[in-house]
Amino acid sequence: MKSGFVLSLTVLALVCSGASAHAFAEEQHVSLQTPGNRDDRVRRTSLRQLTGLNTLTLRGTDGNATVSFGGRADELVTGIVLRLRFSHSPALLFDQSYLRILLNDETMAIIPFTKQTAVQSNVQEFTLDPRFISDLNQLRFQFIGHYTTGCEDLLNSNLWAEISGASELEITSRPINIPSNLAYLPEPFFDRRDLKRLQLPFIFPKNSSLNIIRAGGVTASWFGQLANWRGARFPVSIGELVKGHAVVFATNTHRPEFLATHAPVTGPTLRIMNNPLDGYSKLLLVLGRNDKDLRIAVDGLVRGSAIFSGAEARIKKIPPAQPRMAYDAPAWVRPDRPTKFSEMVDQLSELQAQGHS
Repeated sequence: MKSGFVLSLTVLALVCSGASAHAFAEEQHVSLQTPGNRDDRVRRTSLRQLTGLNTLTLRGTDGNATVSFGGRADELVTGIVLRLRFSHSPALLFDQSYLRILLNDETMAIIPFTKQTAVQSNVQEFTLDPRFISDLNQLRFQFIGHYTTGCEDLLNSNLWAEISGASELEITSRPINIPSNLAYLPEPFFDRRDLKRLQLPFIFPKNSSLNIIRAGGVTASWFGQLANWRGARFPVSIGELVKGHAVVFATNTHRPEFLATHAPVTGPTLRIMNNPLDGYSKLLLVLGRNDKDLRIAVDGLVRGSAIFSGAEARIKKIPPAQPRMAYDAPAWVRPDRPTKFSEMVDQLSELQAQGHS
């Protein structure tokens, strides 16, 4: 009884406060209206938010810096602008030194270095071609610098250029009405390509029972685990529909008013539908006849025990989960044996680095 009571209080605090783990990235500035299409969204993101660095320093005769960013599956990128702030060494040979900007290995612009750019901090704006945008993107800065026409020392202090973390990417995108299909879960509610903090509203009925709130807490834990280093926030709405993707928790006797005309369910159910407020965002409905059904529906969602397809799935009885051992959380270092570095990264390439002595 004592452990269950503590769990309930923890879940209640998690859901009602919209608690989140904070990633290093700050919030992006988002404008929902731009010229051309009323549904277009403009996101302005600094390179500091994408890299966690205040300055990208390029050194040597062929220095490179790469900035990664994602593209959501439910959005079409229609425009991308780079506002670049940079400076460079005044000792460079200006007729042989320049900065090359590449998007997914396609050259977008070349900035020649001059006497004027050497004595000031520079701000230039470039329109990048959105046709080269993919799911996971790399913006690369290649510094080609020379300080003499003879033999050069790659470590010479005159070979440098710097890109400010205050430089910005402004990405204009248009929402896409993707099919309402549970097979895409956890998309579009969580998209691994989206590198910013997850913000996913939860909608509860008025006078929710503790078990309904617990269902929200378990679901928040699942999405939080998926978000990982991005961090996650779950704003709570009581009975009111909100714009954008959202998760709704309801039983036949306790449901938000906008679900009043929906037929009662006959068991634990997951359903995905268009959000009527905008017509293209999705609502994930977690439904049950009662609190017990709702718990089964949530367990089926977060444990991935069922293979979903279509707009609705009926969840049957979920096999009981095996008890966890002490200190065996997936992101924890194993206490019972040595932990390999390969177990602590998603890709082995994360253990590789380049540099010089």
